[in-house]
Amino acid sequence: MSKPALDDLFTSRGRRNRMSFLWLNLLLALTFAEGIVILLLDVEFGWGFGETGIPAVLIILYCICWSVAIVTAAAQRCHDCGWSGYWALLIYVPYLGALVWLIALMMPGESGVNCYGGDPLRFKR
Repeated sequence: MSKPALDDLFTSRGRRNRMSFLWLNLLLALTFAEGIVILLLDVEFGWGFGETGIPAVLIILYCICWSVAIVTAAAQRCHDCGWSGYWALLIYVPYLGALVWLIALMMPGESGVNCYGGDPLRFKR
């Protein structure tokens, strides 16, 4: 059984397997896209949310939380590959970040226990 995508969301400790990393990224991207669609509908139909500034503040807060969640998940993914979690900070570098994300998504993790924790594919509640 794989580690659930939303487990250990805001901690860089532990490990995260590829499938959990992919599902978490898809979930965060879909919720971000949903917020953008709501904001565009607000502008198009004039619901008045944009005039208060609340949507902009909510999107900024969401982006901060999303950014933290992505980096901690990438750090966990690096731990699964046996690397230091600091490599996940490369996600913030333009163009290189996309490459690091793809490598983190494609590289298989170490089987069994490593110095960062137990195998996330053997996850048990």
